[in-house]
Amino acid sequence: MTPKSLSRLLLLLCLLPFVGGCQSESGEPDGEALYLQFCAACHGVDGSTVANSTAPNLSSQALLRVVDDEFMTVSTALGRPGANARLKPGSKMSAYAKSERGPLEDAEIAAIVAHIRTWQEEPSVPLDDAWRAEGDVEAGRALWMTDCAVCHGEDGWGELAPRLVGSTFIEHASDDFIRQTLRVGRLDGGMPAYDYDDTEMGDLIVFIRALGEEQNTP
Repeated sequence: MTPKSLSRLLLLLCLLPFVGGCQSESGEPDGEALYLQFCAACHGVDGSTVANSTAPNLSSQALLRVVDDEFMTVSTALGRPGANARLKPGSKMSAYAKSERGPLEDAEIAAIVAHIRTWQEEPSVPLDDAWRAEGDVEAGRALWMTDCAVCHGEDGWGELAPRLVGSTFIEHASDDFIRQTLRVGRLDGGMPAYDYDDTEMGDLIVFIRALGEEQNTP
């Protein structure tokens, strides 16, 4: 057993006395208990990520301000990076929805997402789901290679940051979610805010889309 595996096992053993049942007194799913049982081993009891884990910091205000409940729900249900990551290196989060052969009902996933949302302290950034990026793929590639590839990988499968060509992200992250994430940054995860102009922002997002489609082609 590796040191990382041992540390996760010890964390789970420490949590077991606190998990108990996963329903509240009302009979509804208990989001906190479910989170502790299924998420805390990698993401940490308070969402701030356990030592040596590459899992995102779920208590990050930069994340919580931009991500909506729908995307958190889909990510939990389908896993990250997604089905096309099975033969790729790096850590992965399994699909948790019963429809994907996972252990959780939709209501239980919703309860976990609601628990994570209780950590948000700063106002949300409004997302425009109708906004669509337009731009030049090759210009976007140049920006990617300069600013993004060192962490996300030249092919999008880098292990130092989320794999942005994973099927879950490519199929369910809106263009404006990507745009606002770039604007806000993830300083607690090492990503600065990028002050791209409208043209650069469009170029980079259409490149990410093109790279994702390329990686998702059988």
